[in-house]
Amino acid sequence: AAPVVTPPELNGSHSAVSQWLQEWSAGASDAERETMVQGLYGLWLARNEARDRDGKRIADAKAVAERVHDHMREWTTEVHQRTARTMEPKQVERWKPPDAGWIKVNADGAT
Repeated sequence: AAPVVTPPELNGSHSAVSQWLQEWSAGASDAERETMVQGLYGLWLARNEARDRDGKRIADAKAVAERVHDHMREWTTEVHQRTARTMEPKQVERWKPPDAGWIKVNADGAT
């Protein structure tokens, strides 16, 4: 089980939460930051779905958590594993002068 961080109470202003989030993010690991972003994204999606449908309440916490979990699984399989596979060194193609007796001309079709 991962430790859960708790933001401060709003006290009428969002600046305290913003300050807390910046301080927390500075000391958090990459995995913790990814989890936070996925959680916030899940809440944002649930809010938008409720807003788009007149009178609909936001999804319950379990449904939001399951959706966040699905997003995190997709992030892990689609982004991290794909990045690990494509990190092969690429050959850098360098300019080569033309053979003796030839002239090289570049054109891009603009007039």
